[in-house]
Amino acid sequence: MLITSGSWAEKARFDNYVVYRLTPTTKNHLDALRILEEEPDGLNFWKSVGPMNSSVDVMVPPHKRADFHDALRNLDLEKEVFIQDVQHLIDSERPSDNPRTDFNWNSYHRIDEIYSWLNSLSLMNPGIVTPIVAGTTYEGRQIRGVKISYKSNNPGVFIEAG
Repeated sequence: MLITSGSWAEKARFDNYVVYRLTPTTKNHLDALRILEEEPDGLNFWKSVGPMNSSVDVMVPPHKRADFHDALRNLDLEKEVFIQDVQHLIDSERPSDNPRTDFNWNSYHRIDEIYSWLNSLSLMNPGIVTPIVAGTTYEGRQIRGVKISYKSNNPGVFIEAG
């Protein structure tokens, strides 16, 4: 009998989540924000409640926005939109999924993007670039790289970076 289990995690998305910047100016503001921070009920405090007149950044999901606005109105606490759409900001900062044209050394790339780029080098340069597996990580993932050679029996050079 074969029993398998799997788990597929979807990437979290933050479409229409708004980050508000609040500046508590009274003790009542501070107390109310501290209570919200302790029991956020879907709110995410990006910048914790500090002393009076120090800004507090709170990410609010779309379904909580009306309640959040009502609470601020009842407290007479002004809000400023700091980030209009969190997902739009995330999308604009993510590297492109086309590694052949957009891969660069100035951006962070996920491991799957790096491996895709290494594969594209092999496909664009057959007979010169050969994919290799140099070993496995502690977690059992492949350590991949490429061998670059224009002719057989050349002396090898190993370059590692990380």
